[in-house]
Amino acid sequence: MKCICNTCKRSFEDYEIYIKPGTADPDVGYNGDECCPFCKSDDIEEAVECECCGRAFSYDDCRNFICADCLEKEVTQDKLIACEKAHEDFVKVEIPSYFLWLLGDGNIVSELERVVKDRGTNQDARDYVADDPESFLRYRREVSE
Repeated sequence: MKCICNTCKRSFEDYEIYIKPGTADPDVGYNGDECCPFCKSDDIEEAVECECCGRAFSYDDCRNFICADCLEKEVTQDKLIACEKAHEDFVKVEIPSYFLWLLGDGNIVSELERVVKDRGTNQDARDYVADDPESFLRYRREVSE
């Protein structure tokens, strides 16, 4: 199991944990603190691995298994739209018949894409993926194969 130190931000395996010398208690046995093998801080926790870059992070720094660096680098509106199209993760919506008449059946998706590109931002796409990364990560794995 991977662990991470919240003080020095370095990751290590659980078998590398440093045990600070403690005291021997006849009722409890030996009680020493588990610490980071690098900086000897006791502020350690189980690490999660970023699905994109593979680096280890604390739960707070790796939202839904995508680190902030990868969200910034990897997630754009264009990639998210391509991901949604590839998996047809579309939501069924009711469209007023007047809008259908104005747009024509074939233009709805392209018109929605235009509106998203005009009004949406890459940060909107990052927030969306950070909240629910499943389809984006699936698309990313398929593209890289």
